[in-house]
Order: sequence, then structure tokens, then C-alpha cells
Amino acid sequence: MTKNRTISYEEHFVQVGFYQSILKEKESEIKKLKDQLKLSNDLLIKSKGHIELAKAKLEVSQQNRITI
Repeated sequence: MTKNRTISYEEHFVQVGFYQSILKEKESEIKKLKDQLKLSNDLLIKSKGHIELAKAKLEVSQQNRITI
């Protein structure tokens, strides 16, 4: 038993192509955002390391009663 088609095959393929292009753009956007997030996380980790180093230097200087 066959059903009556509501759209033609050609229109179907045009729509599929349209949505595939949207998905491709969104995937590219997601990749860019993931890269930005990774960079932000890397910078945050690096800054935390600098903060810990500064705290350690401050602690040592306070113990030795000197300023940095």
C-alpha cells in the first residue's frame, strides 16, 4: 500500500540540504565555543597556579618578616 506524498522528492532533498547546512554551521559554532572554553579553563588553571605561588611567597616573606 502506497501513501500519497505531501512533498516531492526534490523538495525533500532541498529541505534536507537546508537543515544539513544549518547543522554544519551549529557544529562549527559549538567547536569554536569548546575551543574558547578550553582556552578559558587553561588560563584559569594558570592563574590559580600564579595565585598559589603568590600566596606561598607571601607566607614565606611573612615568616621571614620581609616584604616582596
